[in-house]
Amino acid sequence: MKPSTCFLWGVVGSLAPPFLNLYRIVDASQHIPQRDWVLYSTVMVAYALFGGVFTAAWEPETKLKGIYVGASWPSIVAAMLQSIPGLPK
Repeated sequence: MKPSTCFLWGVVGSLAPPFLNLYRIVDASQHIPQRDWVLYSTVMVAYALFGGVFTAAWEPETKLKGIYVGASWPSIVAAMLQSIPGLPK
């Protein structure tokens, strides 16, 4: 896939978990939490853009893999950061 296509599928994948969480809240007839929507929206846009960049760098072969990488990028980055060796003493 082209990098721009990978980026778009990564953005879609990274936005899937927050949208599913919002759907779960609304479906359970709970009230949507009161948040600072400008700040929340700004953070979500940054989150989605980073997911797209991460997916484009990953270079998935299919759209489904692009969505998966976009949705799981926080876990992948956390695992990578935990495996960084410490500085020598």
